[in-house]
This record gives sequence, C-alpha cells and structure tokens, in this order.
Amino acid sequence: MAQLAQVSTVAVLLAFVGAIAAQPGAVGKRAHDAPLDGAGSAAEQSPPQPLPDNAAAAYPDQALDQSVDGTVEFVALVDAEGRVERVDVVDVPREGMGFEEAVRAAVSKWSFIPSVRDGTPVAATYRGAIDFVTTYPSEWGRMYPLSTDELWKEFRTVLRKSGFVVRRKDRKNGVAITHLRRIGHETIPGLRRPDDGRRILGSQLHAFIPPWAEPGRLYLGSMNETEDAELGRSSRGYTYNMGVLEGWLLDRLDEHLGTRGRPIPKNAEPRLRLANELRPASVSQGCLDAGELLPYWSIDANPEVVESTRISPLYPPFLVGQGKTDYVAVRALVQEDGWAGDLEVVHSTAPDSEFEVSALHTVSFWRFRPARSDGCPVSSHVPVIIEFKKGGRGP
Repeated sequence: MAQLAQVSTVAVLLAFVGAIAAQPGAVGKRAHDAPLDGAGSAAEQSPPQPLPDNAAAAYPDQALDQSVDGTVEFVALVDAEGRVERVDVVDVPREGMGFEEAVRAAVSKWSFIPSVRDGTPVAATYRGAIDFVTTYPSEWGRMYPLSTDELWKEFRTVLRKSGFVVRRKDRKNGVAITHLRRIGHETIPGLRRPDDGRRILGSQLHAFIPPWAEPGRLYLGSMNETEDAELGRSSRGYTYNMGVLEGWLLDRLDEHLGTRGRPIPKNAEPRLRLANELRPASVSQGCLDAGELLPYWSIDANPEVVESTRISPLYPPFLVGQGKTDYVAVRALVQEDGWAGDLEVVHSTAPDSEFEVSALHTVSFWRFRPARSDGCPVSSHVPVIIEFKKGGRGP
C-alpha cells in the first residue's frame, strides 16, 4: 500500500481503486558465505548452502502498508547438521518496520547443506541478504522482456483471440479500451459472482502499454456492470478492477508469449532495476535516472492526462436527484511510465462520502504522459479536481 498524504482528510492507499492490497513481490535471496571464524581457510572449508525449497520471508505488514522495500542483511550460525542455531540481522532498510522479526522467523527455519572441512560437516556462519520489493498485484500489471512495440502487437493478437473488440484505440499513447462484453462464468471461473454476491453482466477492459517506457509493460483495469442476483435490474451498478478478468487475460498473454510477465515494483528504484534486467538488446538503455520522484519546481513539463482515458465521474446512484454539487480533490503520484500508482483524497466538500469513492474510481482509469526533467520521464505528483454537478448521472 502507499503512504503519500501528509495533510489529508482521507487517504485511500491502493494500486488501483478496488484493489485490496499491494502484493509483495518475490523475495530474492543472495548470499556471501564465509566459514565460522577460526574454523579454517576457505580452501579447506566449503560454506553452508541454503536448500532451494526454503520458505521466503513474509513481508512485514507495516513495511508493506508504507511501501518500504530494500535489502535485509543477516548472519546465520548453521550447525554441522544444517540446522540454524542463531540469526543476527546486520542491516535493514528502515528500523521498526518488522524486517528484523520477519527475517529471523524465516531464516531460523531454513535448512542448509552444512559446511564441510576436510570431508567432515562442521558448524559455520552463513552471510546472506534478502530483498523485499513491493509490487502491484500481478493481476493488474506485468513487465515483459519485449519492446513496447512488440508487446502492443502481441497483446492485440491475444485480445482478438480472446473475443474482445476494441472500442477505442489510441496507439500514440498506448491505450486500448474494449466494448462491454458479456462473459460466462464457464469461460472465466470467479467472474460471475464477486464476493459481495453481485453477478457480472458484462466487462470492459482498459489496457495501457506506455510507449515512453521500455521494456514493455502492460497495465490492465476493468469496469464491470453488475446487479444483485435477487433484486435484478433495479440494482445495477459497477464494480471496478476486480482482477479476475485482468489476471485471466494476462495469463493468456504469458502463455502466448511463452514467458511469465514480472509484477511491476511500486517504488522507482526496484522498478528501474527490473526494467534494466528485462530490457532486450534491441532497446536502448535510455534515461538512467528515469522514475526519480521530483518536486514540481524541478521538472520541465508537468504530467498530462491522456484524453482518450479521461472518463467522467459517475454520480453516486443513491444520491442522484438530491441536487448536490460537490468537489473532490485527488492527488495522484504519476510514475515515469504514466501510471498513476497511488491516489489519495486531499480535500472534499463531502468528507467520507461516496463522492470520494467515485472520484478515486474515476482517476484510477486515467493514464498520463509523465513529467519530464532534462528530457527524461520522471515521477511527479499531480492534483486533480473532480466535480460532481447538481443532477449528475448515475450508472
């Protein structure tokens, strides 16, 4: 989850509006090994090695809620049978976030191939590090080892084979929005009935492959027309970004490409590392510092909404006809690739109301041309004012 507002009436921290939580990414392991002090030279003694099926450390809730990621360094004492006797945490990204407890709890249960000296297993220290990276849920966005042009072409092929018809295409800005499609639960299990008991009548996909970011990455959102199974037509409304349809289509894309897309990190530094890891040789490296979050006075060009994605807000259905005109101010963190990853309400004329929820839903579908500094795309905050006019329309 995100942690942006310093002054706000309501903070909604999300990858998408409708997402329950940002999921932690794969916990990577890397290690520098050394024998127990005084136990012999490296030539005589092999270091202990962790088994590949050891469980990953759980992402601490507090760190996840505040999008704190980084590397935890530790030293473990491994006995001659490969069991961990003690774990000492040497360094953490930020103290008080629960990293120490998470690493101790995980590593203390690890199994090792013990250190061997002169053919005999012996106790030794293992020096290692665990990377914690917060990512957006893989159901809504993945990065691929392809150029944006290649990814756009392959995604359009999968979209067509999956029976979706594009209603609005904006290739210049990497946007494709489909017609509302009725999809049976036999096609996509779980789509027919969300957790709240409402059934899905039809779904519209909103796809974004930002053309100014390499390698290719695909963000997906969905608008789903729903109704209560018992009340029928009179109860129709919308559910946003459920993740079921998006995950199903991304899995089909992975199958088509023969490779698994990687969840996209929420923070700029690991996102840039992943981009450099996946960037194909045919794509230039581009801006080395792309993604750096800069204040507005340090940028040359502000973020701009891609007009083909600027949907209008829906007036809360049960307030239609009450004659209220309200305003909601939203602050969005627009990444270097144009994705508004974190949204929060900073002011509202109707605090803690459905107007705020609708405003956040609206902006969650907007895509942006990112801010630029010295010609390179950078992350930047942008304010958005959503007006709900008197007599506004419902779903």
